[in-house]
Amino acid sequence: MDNNGNKTVRLESHTDERGSLIAIESKKDIPFEIKRAFLISNVPAHAARGGHAYVHNEFALCLRGSCEITVSNGSREKTFTLDRPETGLLIPEMTWRSLFNFTPDCILLVLSDTLYDPADYIGNHNAFLQRISENTADSLDDSIIPSVKIQ
Repeated sequence: MDNNGNKTVRLESHTDERGSLIAIESKKDIPFEIKRAFLISNVPAHAARGGHAYVHNEFALCLRGSCEITVSNGSREKTFTLDRPETGLLIPEMTWRSLFNFTPDCILLVLSDTLYDPADYIGNHNAFLQRISENTADSLDDSIIPSVKIQ
């Protein structure tokens, strides 16, 4: 885990002569109930995704290929490479994320703890920094700001 609350999660892989099975269970492998899943694929070379913060929790893993995800809590930043289906990235609420360096065959699965609502996204980085600043000013410490540690 990094000191922003982002962490890689190693999922159990059951492999034998028939292939591999990797399961993800709510509140066991990831600390939330899964309400929504979406896939990102066919990303053109040099294109980036994300570029926003989300007010809920997400878990991302590459089913095929690889990509990189840079996460930030407004004061610290860390880049993770996702390149195998048994390792995912937990992205806590109020974390800015940018996704890039997608391989042509990349299929990224993202699991969320809520249904889609465009109002839950902060697409302007300055607005994100302002919101983090306001939340920090209302707190006696910065524990409300997610932190990133690698497991």
